[in-house]
Amino acid sequence: MAKSTSWGQDVITCDLCNKPTQQFCNSCQVSLCDTCVKKHRDEFKSLLHDIVPFLDRKIQIVFHECQEHCGQRSNMDKGKELIIEIGGYRATMSPPSAGGETKHKILRYQGQNIKQEIDNDGNDSVIFKDGVKSLYMSENKHRDVCVCDQNANTVVVVGKTGRVRFRYDGTQARMEKLFDPRDIVTDELSQIIVLDYNKTCLHILDHNGQFLRCVEDCGLKQLSGLSLDSEGRLWVGCDRGEIKNHRDEFNSLSHDIVPFLDRKIQVVFPECQEHSGQRCEVNCKECNTPVCIKCIGIGPHKGHDVEELTETHENKIRKIKFDTEEIQAKLIPKYQKEDVDIGKKISKTKSKLDDLGNECKKLWHQEVDNIFDKLDSLNFPEHGELELLSLRSNIDQGKELIIEIRGYRATLKQMSPPSPSADVSRLTTGIAKLMDQVRVITTIPTNYTPICGIACVGEAEVFICGSNKTIKRIDIHGTVRDTVTTTCLYWPFDISVTKGRELIYSGDYSGAVKIVRHGEIETLITTPRGWSARGLCCTRSGDILAHMCKITGPQTKNKIIRYQGRNVKQEINKDGQGNFIFKDGINSLFMSENNNGDVCFSDHSADTAVMVDKTGRVRLRYDGTPARTKKSFNPRDIATDALSQIIVTDTNNNCLHILDQNGRFLRCVNECGLEIPYGLSVDSEGRLWVGLLAGEIKVIKYLEQS
Repeated sequence: MAKSTSWGQDVITCDLCNKPTQQFCNSCQVSLCDTCVKKHRDEFKSLLHDIVPFLDRKIQIVFHECQEHCGQRSNMDKGKELIIEIGGYRATMSPPSAGGETKHKILRYQGQNIKQEIDNDGNDSVIFKDGVKSLYMSENKHRDVCVCDQNANTVVVVGKTGRVRFRYDGTQARMEKLFDPRDIVTDELSQIIVLDYNKTCLHILDHNGQFLRCVEDCGLKQLSGLSLDSEGRLWVGCDRGEIKNHRDEFNSLSHDIVPFLDRKIQVVFPECQEHSGQRCEVNCKECNTPVCIKCIGIGPHKGHDVEELTETHENKIRKIKFDTEEIQAKLIPKYQKEDVDIGKKISKTKSKLDDLGNECKKLWHQEVDNIFDKLDSLNFPEHGELELLSLRSNIDQGKELIIEIRGYRATLKQMSPPSPSADVSRLTTGIAKLMDQVRVITTIPTNYTPICGIACVGEAEVFICGSNKTIKRIDIHGTVRDTVTTTCLYWPFDISVTKGRELIYSGDYSGAVKIVRHGEIETLITTPRGWSARGLCCTRSGDILAHMCKITGPQTKNKIIRYQGRNVKQEINKDGQGNFIFKDGINSLFMSENNNGDVCFSDHSADTAVMVDKTGRVRLRYDGTPARTKKSFNPRDIATDALSQIIVTDTNNNCLHILDQNGRFLRCVNECGLEIPYGLSVDSEGRLWVGLLAGEIKVIKYLEQS
């Protein structure tokens, strides 16, 4: 604040110009004229300004920090300096200084207990020089403590007993300027690296203090900090140009620039919600909420026990440290021991199973040898035909083949082939066929326009997504059973359901595939660098098929990756001749795995459905020609059913194409009012759930028992 005494009394003038002041900024403690108010706001746009008439300004009392109690502000009773600011006027009241030097020592702590004090050497001489500068240190693999003593311009290395091993003053480096050590680290070789501020270089010594070399050819300027990462790389803080820029940007404020390690942590008190302009400096123990002085004096917290917010913060830190130490000291060792015990039990069980298996093998081999010994003992005629006393087959009736040779009988039963999955439609228990006249069971309205993704869960529920960040699970009556708010940047690209009925989706801002487990969203698959996941398919074996796309200039490359867990099991990209299977383009590839292991894709960019076998070889391509539709074939989603039939949505012709497992066209479903069918899924009852562009879902019955 400026002050003029050219009149008979003092005139307060604006801090930005010399005009008489009319306004005052309580936030910045700056006097302003009416003209400069806007200029002040524009100069510090990031700050919240409280502009009031000058006579209504608030008086701010600033206490210096207490030297005895960290985080506390002193008053005159403590013998410290008191500063009172009213506007731009400052009054300072200080007692006489006690004087004296600043002493230094190093304490080694084990937990919260002092284990060692490094202060004097064996001859009772002080190791570290008095002064105001901090000591920086690092311990090497020999447990020597290497100390950077800025006050003495020396590096001191003491052994684990606290005895001084050697001192280094930079003489061996033969530099012109005085050695000015600012920071120090040690590496895996127990070498000592020292930051020299004056010479803008790094001194490297071996663990015995022998000078090795200087690092001064890396463009180092105005060094300020030093650290070493786990890869053995040095991180050097230098070039304080940003500090100058910070001063220039806020040139009207007073800046206290210190090394980062010497910074002061300032607790920011929140504003009181009850009393405007007041800060909450204490915490109400009874209500466990921050409150201001007025709250505990005349407000709703009157008479409640309180504690300072800094104390509350420190108590929480102590609690976290205590819990961490307890976890490290008790819980982790306990479960590590249990892990070892379980491992031993598993190993012992495996050993017993191996022994049991070997014993079974011996018994079976012995039984086979006995059978052949009996056969050898039979008296077969040397010449003539072997008479088969009984050789009959009734495979058509009893599903078994019985062979009798004299008194021995062998029975071979015909076994039905195993089901490709336990989670297939119950229609496989009988013989199903396409209905002559398909019918819509129900039409379900939704709030999505369009329905971009659809994935059935069991027989009467489905997950759906559209053009927002949510995914909903609804039943066949349209009732919303669950809602998931995703981490997508815009909306999910595709959704699917795992073998364990867990929802997965793509479209996350990171490009990864996410899974919803117990209401929490986790990363299931991290995609290769530069690639993003689009279309998804969960197979009956538990694998996950993911369409990956990568934008390279004007083109977008596409490929399919099969994941087993988090590991890549297969890439489907090129055919046997080295040609790309999928056309470049930004459209997602939708896919479904058939019962025979074939993977069926809808390549929207090529207007084609593609089928590849389990090795990734292209079996066929379908372009819609056999259907003889009016418009060109425009596939979007695709599904396979329990009969290994392939169903593809056609958005141009408002219908579904149904093919057999070899790609032979069977029929079109175009009589159900399917206006631009987008999403498609098959439930465990063998019904089709079709999501339309307009936001409706049609459930269609198209199979019947024969």
